[in-house]
Amino acid sequence: VGSEEIVDEPYKLGGLLLYKIGDTKKYYDDVTGIIDSVVTTLLEDGGYISLVDDPYYDFESDPKILAELEKWKKYYNKKE
Repeated sequence: VGSEEIVDEPYKLGGLLLYKIGDTKKYYDDVTGIIDSVVTTLLEDGGYISLVDDPYYDFESDPKILAELEKWKKYYNKKE
């Protein structure tokens, strides 16, 4: 995905990525840095956030990302 392409549901993607790395404590900082770059770029390119207006945006504390994370947790817990 290049910055010229729009992901339809970047919040959902961000929540899923956080869910998937949740148990990867050893590489958590490295992986979240990469995911932060990707998700923040997708959200900004899609017009969902503005780093000009919020230069300290943190996807890990974004209520919409966290809501999607909880949905993924529930989804995967039902499957187990």
